[in-house]
Amino acid sequence: MLTLACLIIFQPFVVNAVGKFLLELLFIAALLAGLRAIEIKRGLFRFKVDLLVVCLGLGFAGSILENPLLFSLGLVGEILFLSIVAIAILFDLFHSKKVCGDTLAGTVCVYLLVVLIWSYLYVLIELGFPGSFSFTQGQARMQLWLSKEFYSFFYFSLITMTTVGYGDMTPVSRAA
Repeated sequence: MLTLACLIIFQPFVVNAVGKFLLELLFIAALLAGLRAIEIKRGLFRFKVDLLVVCLGLGFAGSILENPLLFSLGLVGEILFLSIVAIAILFDLFHSKKVCGDTLAGTVCVYLLVVLIWSYLYVLIELGFPGSFSFTQGQARMQLWLSKEFYSFFYFSLITMTTVGYGDMTPVSRAA
């Protein structure tokens, strides 16, 4: 949970490539911590680790080669991975007989994982249907493919999940 909290807190302040790389490492640490935190069968653990390696590799290759298909496949893999981790944590939570600090921490982790999953889904929608979201901060539309800024979509996901809905970012297409 601490790793996810750090990831969320530090993301808006990162502006250069080194910082983004460090955030990716922090994100990988959060995912691996999620895997270690739950008891899963050895075969499923191996599948999750393999899926994580493949999707991060595809996303990294898509970013370096500026290939939207590879980048999108990496995002789909990360969505699948995050979903499997969230479901595994939920199963663990539902099978616990007693509510304790770990139960509450697991609940917060699942909530934040759902926010991350929807963030990646919004990025995929914007990649597939450019102009699906309206941004009122300066630009008429974010140039997602050039900047690959994830924070705006994380922000949108979080304000939607918390039902704050400031209105500074809105879905404008049917897909969104």
